[in-house]
Amino acid sequence: MISPNGIAHIQLTVRDVAASRPFYHHLLVETFGMAIQYDVPGQVFYCIGARTGVLIRPAAPEHKDTPFDQWRIGLHHFCFRLRSREDVDALHDAVVGMGAKIIRAPDGCLLGITGGLDIALEMREWYLAGAVPDKFPPKARDDTATLIVIKPNGEIWTWASGPYGARIEALQAAFGSGRDFAEAAMYLGQSAIDAVMLACKFQSDCGNGIDVLELAA
Repeated sequence: MISPNGIAHIQLTVRDVAASRPFYHHLLVETFGMAIQYDVPGQVFYCIGARTGVLIRPAAPEHKDTPFDQWRIGLHHFCFRLRSREDVDALHDAVVGMGAKIIRAPDGCLLGITGGLDIALEMREWYLAGAVPDKFPPKARDDTATLIVIKPNGEIWTWASGPYGARIEALQAAFGSGRDFAEAAMYLGQSAIDAVMLACKFQSDCGNGIDVLELAA
């Protein structure tokens, strides 16, 4: 019997290495302290450490517009093992600090943001800190930023210009500048991923990749 000694490396195929590199540099180098082994602009970014390695390379041209789908044949996900709950919380804070537009909160809710990033991030921090009405970010009252919260039971709530949320009754919903395209696509039977792809195609300020989070079972 052969006993493996960990995973040597994991290679991920991305649409655009240059666009993906800042995220992976922040996560792997700045947060995990991994060392850069190879860094070829637009071609490869490879970091090693913590008894493994993570490498990103560009997709073949004919596949660059194909979105990632966890349920297709291939990689579903990979998971880093951390040493303590404190490390898990610190990693969560680090990802939040990167400006990720969708995150999974410690209570299992999915949090999404649209609109001006700075104000939207303030709203998300406000919610994570307990959503105290008197502490709602003042600048958010006159801004178009929106916080979307999907609760573990599937309820969708939004916060926009005030500290009191509104529940979305529709089974399907879209937000942001490309919402009209996305809602039309879903109405015609397209998946949420395909709907976002269509919005990115026709709305000039949408794009830069698609992230997918699902409610925990």
